[in-house]
Parts: sequence; C-alpha cells; structure tokens
Amino acid sequence: MSAFSEGTHSPPKGNRVPFVFSSFIFVISLASVTLFACIQSNAQASALPADKPELSELSQLSAAGMTEFSLVLLDEYTPDIETSPQAWMVWQQDKVSVYQQLGQWQRIVQLGDSIPVKAPPSYREWLQKQIIQAYLFLGDGASARDLLLVQLWVESRAGADPEKSTRLERLRRQVIQSYLVEGRTRDAMSATVRYEQDYRASLEDSAWRALKGRVLIASDRAEKAALVTVANDTPVGQAVYALARRKVVRLLIRRCCKPLSPR
Repeated sequence: MSAFSEGTHSPPKGNRVPFVFSSFIFVISLASVTLFACIQSNAQASALPADKPELSELSQLSAAGMTEFSLVLLDEYTPDIETSPQAWMVWQQDKVSVYQQLGQWQRIVQLGDSIPVKAPPSYREWLQKQIIQAYLFLGDGASARDLLLVQLWVESRAGADPEKSTRLERLRRQVIQSYLVEGRTRDAMSATVRYEQDYRASLEDSAWRALKGRVLIASDRAEKAALVTVANDTPVGQAVYALARRKVVRLLIRRCCKPLSPR
C-alpha cells in the first residue's frame, strides 16, 4: 500500500485532538479575548471624567496632545444658563482661558456671535475685552480698534470713578497696539506721543516702556528704543531691548562697512 493511502500526512490517531474538545478551546479563547476587550474598554471609560472636568484637567489633556478632546469636553460639560447662570459664566470664562492657552483666538472671537440673551452683563463686558485681545493676536487691528473706540466713548461718558483713569490708559495702549499689528507705524507713533502728553505719571511703567520700545523699533529708532528699555526687567521689556540692541548693532555694522565715496 502506498504511503499516500496510509495517510502519512495526517497525525496518528492517538495524537489527534477530538473535534468537540477543539471547539471548546476555540470558544474559551474567543470568550477570553472578548473579556479582555471589555476590561480594556471599561478601563478607558473609567479614565474619562465622570463629573465635570476641572480646568487643570483640561490643561493636562491639552499638554498631552489631546487638544481636540479637551475642547469637546469644554462644550459637552457647559452648565445650563437657565438653571445655573453663575456657573455658566464661570465655565465660559474657564473655556476662554483654555482657548487662550491653546492660542485658539478665532474661537474666542466666535463666542461673541453666540452670547445667550440671559448672559450676565458682567460676562458681556468681560468677553468683549477678551475678544479685543484675540483680535490683536490675530493681527486684526481694525476690528480691535472698532471695539476699543466704543469702550473709550463709554468710559469718557462714565461718571467719576477711581479706576476710570486706569481703564482709559489700558484702552489707549491697546489702540497703539492695534496700529502696530496693522503696520501703521505713523499712527502708532502719533498715538504714543498723545498718550505720553496725557499720562506723564505712567512713563516709568515697565509695560508702557516695553510698548513704547516696540513703537520706536517699528519707526526705525532702535537706538532710542534701546535706551527706553535698557533697565526694563520684565520678560517683554527684555525681549524688546534685545531686539532693539540687535538692530542697533546691525546699523553700526552697516555704517562701518559703508564704502567711502571717492573724493
């Protein structure tokens, strides 16, 4: 009898696994895989916040590269303004803070288009300030200035207030910034001169000197910008001073390397 007919390619009968037993092993394996998948799924689900997440938790998610997930949670867990207006306002403010951390300036601007009717007036006022700042970061000086001029008009008509002068100073500084982000150097310089005429007491303020330094650099007056910011120990002031000093060095090199004109 040939080897083929003897079935040499099949295992000996004594080593064969019974069909029923092999099916049992398959079912057990499938159940084990399913159980493991369920356990893993439950573990992932338990990692998700069961209650409203805190701002710090959303920041950690963003830092871990889960930016979009944190933004989804921001929208998902927003309190109902009808039942909890105060909680809604606090959560919206936290949402804006996260947007600022992520550089999501356009999202902040879009919030201004969907303010609920029942939103507290204090929230509206606060959000407008954040939108102005967002426009400045986006380089949209014209839109920022439109809101700033309205606020300046409102503040000018307001009654006596100890904080009124401070608010007006802040608004006028932002007007200068709005010209800078648009590249309107002459307007920024003119607004700077008028500001210093009206608020001489703030000339030693570090934030103001840093802003003035930026205007001077944009106006090709790097030497004066360096003098204005040389003693500024704030991070922004130091950055402006470093930029001014670099431009001064380049200017000196250009002057020294300028070819002499023939006599």
